[in-house]
Amino acid sequence: MVSAWVCEAPLVLGQLKVDEKTNEIKAIPELLDILCLKGCVVTIDAMGTQKEIAEKIMDKEADYILQVKGNQGRLMEDIALYFERDVFPCKKKVLSKEGRHYKGVCFDHGRQETREYYVENEIGWLKANHPEWKGLSGMGAEKYGKCKRAHWGVENSLHWVLDIGFWENESRMRAGNAAENVNVLRHIGTNLLKQEKSCKMGIASKRKKCGYDPDYLYKVLGGEIQGKLRSGIPLADDDLMRLVILPLTVPSTEGKQDMLERIVDLAEQIPDEGQRIYTLSGVIVASDKFINRNYMEQIRRRINMTQLGQLYEKEKIEYANQKVQETTKEIARSLLEDGTEIVKIMKATRFTEEELLNLQNELLTV
Repeated sequence: MVSAWVCEAPLVLGQLKVDEKTNEIKAIPELLDILCLKGCVVTIDAMGTQKEIAEKIMDKEADYILQVKGNQGRLMEDIALYFERDVFPCKKKVLSKEGRHYKGVCFDHGRQETREYYVENEIGWLKANHPEWKGLSGMGAEKYGKCKRAHWGVENSLHWVLDIGFWENESRMRAGNAAENVNVLRHIGTNLLKQEKSCKMGIASKRKKCGYDPDYLYKVLGGEIQGKLRSGIPLADDDLMRLVILPLTVPSTEGKQDMLERIVDLAEQIPDEGQRIYTLSGVIVASDKFINRNYMEQIRRRINMTQLGQLYEKEKIEYANQKVQETTKEIARSLLEDGTEIVKIMKATRFTEEELLNLQNELLTV
């Protein structure tokens, strides 16, 4: 799987399966196609350092930082030779003033780590030697350093979490689309658990807490939806499906019933009638094996009342339209009897000439 990780969120924005007979080089452009990248900086490992991928990123109105290694030998040699000859011999203070050098210091994990970054913005010579690379340009050393460091977020905040928190490396799923489908679920779980900030635990501990604490499970899976409803943000299909299956994730029958009642109360707050009926109906179908029968009847009555209300509103509108049509017809009759020109009647009533001629024939017949 090729994943798109947003470092600032942090969030998995998309993923795409890599076919067994190919590699990431073909999958990356397809993943870029489905993403909105305008104004972003895209970082990819050396495998993604391809002319076509660079051009694709520029076409999406984004910038890129690509690692140049042995797979782009000539480009790598030119860059390495230039830095060794014209950049590294310069004093760091001079380079820093010009924005060509940046030193980053951090104190994570009980140790001090110092990283130094060198950049060059005057690269007309590089563009001339490699015109096939679209969008070649420089950037400030500090911005480059921070972007380069953030690139490892996909390893530290996603791949490591999937391996340790979800035991992805231990998975032996191979049949059909099972591996891909479960990977998508792991990404969804990672996004939800990272967004839940009230409990200061690791991902593995949060998963465990969700298993024995229904209140926390509801906060993780339903908290985002509650926030959307409070803010007036429309719910997506994924949100509705999450509400439908949420009661199934609770261990005991009593816990399932309690979670079900919470979901129904939350579904009642959905402003869109169609989404509300879909959620309530889906809850009944998904929870049929354990739902309290009396409570099921209550949900069905709510659905029927909603549908009857929709039908009543529809009939009320149709009745109002019919009355307006009858009133307009009477006005047209009166104007025809008074000898008003048909063109003027057409403008006043919005009737067509044919409709007015038919109405005139009716008056003559009477």
